[in-house]
Amino acid sequence: MLLPYLTSARFADTIDEIHLWVNTDVQSDLEYFTRMEATFPKVKCIRNSVALNKTLYDASRNHYQYNDSIFRFYRPCRDDDAIYVKIDDDICFVHDDFFNNILASVLDRESTNFACVANVFNIPYTSKLLQDRGTLGDAKGHSTGDPRCPFACTDGKFAVYIHEQFLDLVTKGDVNSLCFDSHAITGRQRVGTMAWTGKSFQQFGGRVDERDEVDLTTKIPQSLGKPLWMVGDAIVSHFAFSHQRAELEDRSDVLKRYLELSIKLNGDTAA
Repeated sequence: MLLPYLTSARFADTIDEIHLWVNTDVQSDLEYFTRMEATFPKVKCIRNSVALNKTLYDASRNHYQYNDSIFRFYRPCRDDDAIYVKIDDDICFVHDDFFNNILASVLDRESTNFACVANVFNIPYTSKLLQDRGTLGDAKGHSTGDPRCPFACTDGKFAVYIHEQFLDLVTKGDVNSLCFDSHAITGRQRVGTMAWTGKSFQQFGGRVDERDEVDLTTKIPQSLGKPLWMVGDAIVSHFAFSHQRAELEDRSDVLKRYLELSIKLNGDTAA
């Protein structure tokens, strides 16, 4: 349900290319990537030359953990005239103003902030901000903002609870009530999206370590002396962390509602 947002007509003049980073060996995923590349001229499958190495199989999450996949894809993302927007594959809603707002911030903040991150719904940091000011309820727990918060990162019932509130806001046309003032952020974060100029990544050669999110939110901004900038009016929604998925997928209609919303806004274009 993400790709239809990116291929929709309203972003046609904004997005030049859509790169699918092929970091899986799941056959149905590979077939989907190939089908999307054949269907949409802007979609390109990006395959890393280094084979994926599976590490421990995690039965509770029903998939292998990869220790050397995503981080290898960042290095080429440093062209002089490009702005890159990395969007995690479980982003399930993209606001109409998302690209305009995050791209404007990337250009405006390039000298002071090495990259921008979005106002991503259902990550611990933004859940805490929204609960602290009363925009989101806390009947199922209150986020600590910590990336390992026991409510906002691992509790499926918490995720169902806040996603239902998000979808209700969309239905009422009130998504903008989730906006907050943009600001610099430091320390370990869950991000979900990140945007940067190619010139910004040239400062460190695009070299990102295996734990890419840790590197991109702590080590790299610290070494450059340029913190991340969170864009409060660039809204997307993140479906789930691994431990939330069973509750969301098996015991709620949240995923079905996001799919219906994507089809309503974009058509059924990426089946």
